[in-house]
Amino acid sequence: MEPHERLSEALDRRRRELGMTWRAIATAADISYEALRAIRRGDYRASDITAAAIDRAVRWEDGSVEAIYDGGDPTPLAEEKSRRSAGRKGRPELPRSEDEALAVFEARLEELVEAKLGRALSTRERRVVIRWAETMDETLEAMEG
Repeated sequence: MEPHERLSEALDRRRRELGMTWRAIATAADISYEALRAIRRGDYRASDITAAAIDRAVRWEDGSVEAIYDGGDPTPLAEEKSRRSAGRKGRPELPRSEDEALAVFEARLEELVEAKLGRALSTRERRVVIRWAETMDETLEAMEG
């Protein structure tokens, strides 16, 4: 398996563990969605700075992306390991920020819509779901104050 394929698979597993969308990961890493997709496809290798940003975005120890490129495995942050083990009866921990909460909500909403349709969403449909989630978030903000 090629290094970029290993990275893509590891990121996909982590994305699902964290309940994040690809766009949320790109935003958290402060890179474009297109750049993240290109890295995952192997169009180019992540620079040291981008690799470190991706590590932080998915809560891996520094050097995890490089470890994957070199044939190793990523290492979740120590706090992440303890958060998972301290979870209440297997339930995921609550998001730590509004952005993380929105990313988790978008991912769950996407999963629910896919389950209802019985198929994966197209890129266009995924954008509709993300806009729907963002609209709901804006509605909640308006209700708060």
